[in-house]
Amino acid sequence: SPPQALRPANGTPVPFTPAGRSEYDSYVSGLKSGKIEDSTRKYCLPDGIPRLLTAPFPFEVVHTPGQVTFLHEARHVYRAVPIDGMHINADLLIESYMGDAVGRWDGDTLVINSLGFNTETRLDPSGLPHSGKLQVSERWRRIDGGKRLQADITIEDPDVYTAPWTTRLTFASRNDLKIEEYVCGTKHRDLTQSGVAK
Repeated sequence: SPPQALRPANGTPVPFTPAGRSEYDSYVSGLKSGKIEDSTRKYCLPDGIPRLLTAPFPFEVVHTPGQVTFLHEARHVYRAVPIDGMHINADLLIESYMGDAVGRWDGDTLVINSLGFNTETRLDPSGLPHSGKLQVSERWRRIDGGKRLQADITIEDPDVYTAPWTTRLTFASRNDLKIEEYVCGTKHRDLTQSGVAK
């Protein structure tokens, strides 16, 4: 099932700065006591990256000339990633939930680099924090003869983490599922048995 808390793939602890650790501990404590609400869930906001990838709902990856598009069932969020593109000029960049993503191919691996995130999201459902300096690098590739997709996701944010760290998510290819309507505030199907990609 998709993880509730992202952790480094190499088994080491999350490399928090003192400020990052304090913010995380305070958030987790606030969630448990009810003093803090997960605003992403309460107001049905986009999850951001990488949290969106932990949602227990299917997504499709569509490859067209010059672009790879991720279509997520969760809150019907999509990401259009230009291939061999350039980030928007930093002076013109408008911070957003999903950030500004550009991609390139490294052999059979799709590499996506994103920056320009707002600070309204958390990195995962447990509440891992980030600042406006967050940069996310994803390396996507097919494994097991194309039966699964593997994403190695590197988090870099010097305000919150002492060093970049990488987590790994794996998704099963499921031709028996399709993206369904997602309506905020209503009960939705729960596909927590496995991460799913189509």
